[in-house]
Order: sequence, then C-alpha cells, then structure tokens
Amino acid sequence: MSGNDGFIASVKKNSVIHVLLAFLFMTSGLIVNALQALTMILWFSGKKDLYRTLNIRLAYLHWALIPFLLEWWADVKVNLYATPEDAKKLNKESAVVVMNHKYDIDWAIGWVTADRCGILGNAKCMAKSALSYVPVIGWAWRFCEYIFVTRNLERDVKTILKALRNLAQFKHHYWMLIFCEGTRFTEEKHKLSMEFAAKKGLKPLKHHLLPRTGGFRMVVKGVRDSAAALYDATIYVKGNRSPTLIDLLCGKSCEADFLFMRVPIEKIPDDDKECSDFVYDLYERKDKYFDFCRNNDRFPVESEDEIQDLKGYELIDYPRRTECLWIAISWAVLILTPLFYYVYTLIVSGAWVKITVMGLILSAVSYLFQKIVAQGAVSTSSSSYGMVKKSD
Repeated sequence: MSGNDGFIASVKKNSVIHVLLAFLFMTSGLIVNALQALTMILWFSGKKDLYRTLNIRLAYLHWALIPFLLEWWADVKVNLYATPEDAKKLNKESAVVVMNHKYDIDWAIGWVTADRCGILGNAKCMAKSALSYVPVIGWAWRFCEYIFVTRNLERDVKTILKALRNLAQFKHHYWMLIFCEGTRFTEEKHKLSMEFAAKKGLKPLKHHLLPRTGGFRMVVKGVRDSAAALYDATIYVKGNRSPTLIDLLCGKSCEADFLFMRVPIEKIPDDDKECSDFVYDLYERKDKYFDFCRNNDRFPVESEDEIQDLKGYELIDYPRRTECLWIAISWAVLILTPLFYYVYTLIVSGAWVKITVMGLILSAVSYLFQKIVAQGAVSTSSSSYGMVKKSD
C-alpha cells in the first residue's frame, strides 16, 4: 500500500468522518422528507401520476447515498450476471425480485443493482409497520407507497392486496423486492428452519432458510396485471466474506456476484400448492448455485462447469453510475459547508459549551443513523423461526 492509499484508508476509518457521513445522510433525508410532504398537495388534488413522479425523483436524491457509500466510498465491486436478452429488459419492465438473505448488506447490493438499472427511485418492498414512523427512511417509504405489514399474514391480507393492486396504476416501471426467507440467515435460524422442513417432508437447504410461500403467493397474485416477470436474484460475496455496514463506513472493499434469472410472470402457477412448490424449487436452485460459489468462488457460468443450468449467462457490463457520486458531493457542499462554518465561528468565539453540545448532537445523529439503516433498510417484515406462528 502506498503512502497516499494508506492516508485515504485512515481517513475512511476515522470516527469523525463517520459522524459527518451520518449527519449528511440524516439531514439530507429530512430535507427530502419535507419536500415529499409538500407533494401531498398533488395527491389530494388528484394528480397522483405527478405526485409519484416527483417522489421517485425525490427519493432517489436521498437513496443514491447508499450506492455512493458502496461503490464510490468503499469501492465495492458488483458483478451482474444474466443472459444478454434478459439484461435488456431489466429497466424496461416491472418485476418481482426475490433475493436471498445471507448478508447484512445484501439489501444494499440490491440497491446498487437497482441503481445501475435506473430503477432505484421506484424500488418497492414490504416492511414492518413500525418502520413507517421512523424518520428519514420510514417516512420516505410511506410517501413512496411502500407496503407496511404487521407480520400477521391473516391480518395483512387486505392491506397487501390493495397496495399491490395499486401498483397497477403506476405509469413508471417498479421492482417489488422480497425476501422469501423472512429474515437474515443465521446458524440458529437455519437449524430451526431445517427442522421444520423435515417435518414437512421438504428437501433441506445448506445455505438458505426455508422460504415462506404464503407472502410470495400473495405478491404474485397482486401484481399479475402489472409485473412482467419474476427476477430470481442470488447474491454471493466472493471469498466467503460477510461484510457489515460498519465495514462499508470504514471503506473496506469487497466483491459481490449478483445472478439475475428472469421468469415470465405467466410461468408462475396460479394454484397455491403448485406456486408453493415453485418457490421451493427456486430456493433449491439458489442453494445449488450458492454451494457451487462456496466451493469455487464464482457462479457456474463457464462452459466446462458440471452445472449446465446457466448456459448463456454472462457478465453484463453495467458500470456504476456517476449520478450518485454527484448527488453525494452536492449534499456535502449544501449541508457540511454551513456546518463547518458554524463550528469555526464557535471555536473562534470560544463557545466551548456550544461546541460540546454540538459534538453530543452529532454523536447522537451517528448512533441513530446506524440504528435506522441497520434495522430499516433490510426491507423485510423479518422474524425468527420458531418464534412466530407460520401461516404457510
């Protein structure tokens, strides 16, 4: 490592820099929330298309900071694998995106991919109802018409189906992101999940939790008239690493492979039993590919591989976008310049009490930032296996 690289790495690990990044994220989010609140005038006046268009743009002004953090700050490399034919459709149709939930940051890698496809501002998901009241992320999701659930499927049926039918009114393409596993993978949850699979006579999975099919069936039923396809998305971080949000803040890089497999929506069965079997088969395939990755550090996309399912899949050239970089720079100039000036005037005037209070406020903002992003941005109504009643 050169001296210059060492200096940059030390800057990225500096806790003061992390506090400033948190302040930038939180403050820009509140500004966007305020602008989104003003657009409600359009909603109540019946101009819903304009309302949605503006909120897609406004949401992206804030959410772009996540791809910036990964791709420009931490220099995370995301490799997108798909067939050339499917790749051409990624930003030209609405779709349900089913992702595996192995890592703390797989949601963020999903956002990077959505950003590269130009659809991040209109990416949707289901989230816990309590998150709708969380400032910055939760408020933005509410303005963007995310689906909020209570984790009780019977109680949430009407809410979910109404929200999904509402998507058919969108004139912009959307991605509905879902984690069928319901919660992030841990060894304890995996053990409980496989015990449940054994009781049901289902094939055990090595690297994933058993998918919960009830929510998937409902989502597909609700979007059949508006979505063109299902994207079976599997993420693998090379080197069998498990990066965290803190790693990204510290500028620690990693490389992730992102496999997109497109299934036309009409090929997903209508029958509940057949649809459930479809999801189980989908996760068995995910598990097979992920197991290959664990042993070979890549997906089986080469002609000599024993697994031939991915014939025709190749690395797609989807470069990182500069828009998120310029948005981050613009927010930094807008927000941090007056902050630095204010702190400078306090130092010059010797107002040490105010400086101390300012430091405490920034530390609190940093703490809230880590809590909000870590808990909110996973974008799922997660729960623990064995802790709640299953409805599948």
